[in-house]
Amino acid sequence: MTSISVGDVVACRQGFFLVIGVTIAATFVCPFVVSSELRHRADLDLSWSDLVQANLPYPNMRLRAVPCRRQRASFSRIGTVRSACVRRAMDKLNDEMGQSDRVNHAARPGQDPNETRKSRHARRHMDLR
Repeated sequence: MTSISVGDVVACRQGFFLVIGVTIAATFVCPFVVSSELRHRADLDLSWSDLVQANLPYPNMRLRAVPCRRQRASFSRIGTVRSACVRRAMDKLNDEMGQSDRVNHAARPGQDPNETRKSRHARRHMDLR
């Protein structure tokens, strides 16, 4: 089995993903979606060179910067992307988590107003900065 690291593009039966974090127990990934799918505010357009380097089977895909936790054993590595692309994905992911926190969750009394349930949960499971 090949080792999976941040920046790898992996495939499994659910689709194609970009690895954004790796721990002993799990791998954190963001899915690639085809451009014909409805646009989400977390979608990140990739340059032609990034798509070629990622070795994706479809020429028109976007990265959806929404993290998923997956078991590492189910992946097969198909490509990689540059560190600048991973950095853009992480920036978009952090923006999306902030947007999601503002829209979906209000701070509890005595809680830091900038940290809500979703952001606390994500920070507990992976370092996003």
